[in-house]
Amino acid sequence: MNWSWEAASWYAVLLALTWGIAPWVRLLARRLPDGGASIARPLALLATVYPLWLLASLDLLPYSTTGLWLTWAVLTASGWWAAFRHRLVSRDWIRALLVAELAAVVVFVSYVWLRGYTPDISGTEKPMDSAFLSSSSRAVSMPPTDPWFAGKPINYYYLGFLLHGSVARLAAVPTSIGFNLALATTFSMAFVAAGGLAFNASRRWLNRGLSLISGGLASVLLVLVGNLYAAQRLIVAPEAAWNAWWWDKKVGIGWRASRIVCDGPRIANDCKSPSTETINEFPFFSFLLGDLHPHVMALPFTVLALSLALNLLPIGRWSGNRRRGWREAAVIIASGAAIGALYPLNSWDYPTFLLIAVAALWFAARRFRLRHRLIALGTLIAASVLAWLPFVLTFTPPVGADSSALRPAIRGIPLVSTLAATLGTVTGERTSVGEFLTIFGVPYLGAVWLILSGFGRREETARDSGGYGTAGVVLAGAGFAALLLPAPVVLLCVVPVVGGIELLRRQRTVDGRFIALALYVIGFLLVLPTEFFFLRDVFNNRMNTLFKVYYQVWTVFAVATALTAVVLWREYGPRSLGRFAVGGILAAALVAGLSYPVVASYQWTDGFTGPRNLDGAAYVGDWSPDELAAIRWLRDHARANDVLVEAGCSYSYKNADGVPVNRASAFSGVPTVAGWGGHERQWRNGEPGYAEEIDRREQDARAILENPSGPLLDRYGVTLLYVGTFEREGARGCKDAEAEPVEAASLPGYPGPGWQEVFTSDDVQIYRRTTVARADPAA
Repeated sequence: MNWSWEAASWYAVLLALTWGIAPWVRLLARRLPDGGASIARPLALLATVYPLWLLASLDLLPYSTTGLWLTWAVLTASGWWAAFRHRLVSRDWIRALLVAELAAVVVFVSYVWLRGYTPDISGTEKPMDSAFLSSSSRAVSMPPTDPWFAGKPINYYYLGFLLHGSVARLAAVPTSIGFNLALATTFSMAFVAAGGLAFNASRRWLNRGLSLISGGLASVLLVLVGNLYAAQRLIVAPEAAWNAWWWDKKVGIGWRASRIVCDGPRIANDCKSPSTETINEFPFFSFLLGDLHPHVMALPFTVLALSLALNLLPIGRWSGNRRRGWREAAVIIASGAAIGALYPLNSWDYPTFLLIAVAALWFAARRFRLRHRLIALGTLIAASVLAWLPFVLTFTPPVGADSSALRPAIRGIPLVSTLAATLGTVTGERTSVGEFLTIFGVPYLGAVWLILSGFGRREETARDSGGYGTAGVVLAGAGFAALLLPAPVVLLCVVPVVGGIELLRRQRTVDGRFIALALYVIGFLLVLPTEFFFLRDVFNNRMNTLFKVYYQVWTVFAVATALTAVVLWREYGPRSLGRFAVGGILAAALVAGLSYPVVASYQWTDGFTGPRNLDGAAYVGDWSPDELAAIRWLRDHARANDVLVEAGCSYSYKNADGVPVNRASAFSGVPTVAGWGGHERQWRNGEPGYAEEIDRREQDARAILENPSGPLLDRYGVTLLYVGTFEREGARGCKDAEAEPVEAASLPGYPGPGWQEVFTSDDVQIYRRTTVARADPAA
């Protein structure tokens, strides 16, 4: 497997960034027992990229590799100077950094080994992710150019692509390899951050050994285990499940484990129309599938947000000591800015994890004067918005329905009409108890156990029982709603929410039990709205809402369950039946959860056979060495302002001979006039008029290939013409008229005057336009 040099170069950059920025992380996270060691890498990536991103977004400086290195050098020099000056460099902190680094490199290498068996950037939405990553890696301005909508910026959550694209620039690693290394980096960062969060949450009240066990459990529960579907199938039909094709939806587990909730009846274990199949991904599924999506890249940063919320809990007063007040304010501002990065990373995560941080700060500041308390909260929220304001101002969320489709009675009411256009209501079948417990059965058991044990810890007092009247009303109402709608998950979630809130109300100290209870309550509260509402998108159902919310719930439940295990273990005495039960059930849960990665990985890699390398575009050379050579030439020689034209397909996901349509732009990042129109409609769903422009661009791209002269070239600023297999022979498998063979491309003298051949390799040629006018896409 030829990956060692590129992986080593990539990791060397990660190492330099992490250890260079580590002192600043130490200053920010000085209240965490590990000194921020477990979150140093994601913070280092943000700190290195952010200053230049901001300047480029304001058109003050171009985004460049040199600028990134200079930013890192300044932060490194100033950070280590500050660390030594304030005597923050200690043996314990260095040891924490070394332990985090050891865990990170082991997990990174392990994932690289697994990914080496299936490195191809092919199928599902990998070509889309490759296009965004490649475009971000060559960007000189912000936002990066949309690789499939030349002349327009990306209207998507692009920060994750920019972070990893910047590492590719610094390491001089091609993005076809960087794609898989970005997945390895994300996997490694999420593993280490989750472990650090659980360790930090328990270290103040547990010994080091139990705290490390808590951290290890959190890491495993977040990224290494699956839901209970695989275990169920292996019990019911072990031979069929083991021998099934990974994509088999009826007896297999690979793909099917991510499609648990079906809004409607399943027939022969399949969810078909008119039923709606929702998405219920969990992290290991995502990393095995290998789509470099925003929700995947944001995973370590959501754990980072939880760690920063934990870091805010012991915050001191703002009044009295002015120096300390400014220091606390700096921590709040920096935390807000880091949490605000979730909006350009994966906008779905931003409100959830910001609210968690707000709740933590509100609780921490409970002894502040009200004015200081409100100032603290306002500072956190304002920092999260203002730090990323250039993105906020240029990004149009792809949600909301056309207001003309609303009822006339509400169309003219400003707030009501906006809400109705943005939120849809769930009117069909909802999540069943079996579906919910298949996904969250283990954390649900942990939550119920923790709550029941909490009520048994002390005798009731008049003060303790004061909330039972309200709790009874809430539970009765939830039970009535669950039966009436029907919505059984409502009752399933409300019971632990009410119990958890009552225990939190009683508890005087913030310890592992308190944090676990709070995370469980947050998780169940996140689930409840998905049974009634969804954010409207082009699909107009709750598929994506359930998907993104359940991913967040998986994250908070993983940490809560890890904390619960050590809390219960510690509270039960040695050799007690309770401790035996905790150990036995935890072992069974881990075996059940690990059945998915074992079986699914074996099936996905075809029995761990045939490792190749980490170059996700290398398979194109098996189809056509000339095409691969042309793509590599584009990657290495295209100019910053180039726009190419290649054969396309108005539908998304299409492959021809196993190679994605729009392959040149997908692998090089050089923008093309039109590509993957179905996805462009999703990304630009909130922008009026773009549907018509997408249709027009698809026709114009075909017209340019047929006649590479005239005003269309100037309209889009076309500089490069890609003429290869799809252009001459058609994109087989794509039935659109735009994908038919371009007969003119096979004629002598093509493309005619005004073009110069700059690359040729037998069946593939690239031509550069000799006279280029300024693009005017609006023309």
